[in-house]
Amino acid sequence: MPTVTATLGAVEPQAEAIAAASRLSLKDVLNSPKVLIPVIGVLVALLGWGLFRAAKQVETLPPEDGSSG
Repeated sequence: MPTVTATLGAVEPQAEAIAAASRLSLKDVLNSPKVLIPVIGVLVALLGWGLFRAAKQVETLPPEDGSSG
């Protein structure tokens, strides 16, 4: 078999690879600190608000029958 010498051509970016890299996926958006920090802040605020309301309701409950306090 004869030997064939191969050469490389000029480097050209692939259109599909560039398009895939420029698109934002849902996973990329959800893992972004610009999205995660506000979402965590809102969730912490909602949890605190819920706990505050629950604590107020516990204080206003009537005592159970048979309790000594």
